[in-house]
Amino acid sequence: MTQHDNANQQVSAKLTGTLWTVITINTQSVVATENNKPLSLSLQADEHKVSGFAGCNNMMGSYTNNKTSNNDKTLLFGPIASTRRMCAKGMEQEYSYLNALQAVTRYAIEGNRLSLYNQHDQPLIEFVSTDIN
Repeated sequence: MTQHDNANQQVSAKLTGTLWTVITINTQSVVATENNKPLSLSLQADEHKVSGFAGCNNMMGSYTNNKTSNNDKTLLFGPIASTRRMCAKGMEQEYSYLNALQAVTRYAIEGNRLSLYNQHDQPLIEFVSTDIN
């Protein structure tokens, strides 16, 4: 591989240590929340903790990820807790987001995009990151 080839390779974000912003949930575009704060997800590698913003409430929980024998990238979320604010706008989207996280079994990263899939390989949530590590 030449230096030119290395320069043309796309740098991909890392699963952990990256702030991921939700762009779709169940293939539906995310709509702005009451306060225009983006829905987000961040995974911390050292303690396998997940945190983020679900649209109205902050959320937190745990996750596991393993590579199986066929090098599949598995990702499972433990119970997700959230603060208990009620918002006039965006609650249905928040419920969809939190429910979709519970159905995740696999992930894929391409460049600055993270896609989460269920056990039937259907896309559940797509994220974008602006901070490539």
